Amino acid sequence: MKVLFYILAACSGVFGFLALVRSVESYLAGTGMNGLMIIFAALGLGLARFWTKRARMLS
Repeated sequence: MKVLFYILAACSGVFGFLALVRSVESYLAGTGMNGLMIIFAALGLGLARFWTKRARMLS
């Protein structure tokens, strides 16, 4: 079960990081900040933190 939580944390962390990179990329390109991407980034990174805490609670 612990491995599953770490896999979920990795997947959601990568998703959040890529959304954050995409948001910064669009900002630097001059098209403005995409609010939806920022929400996805916060959600993905928050879920990564949640799943990591869940995995560590099982120890």
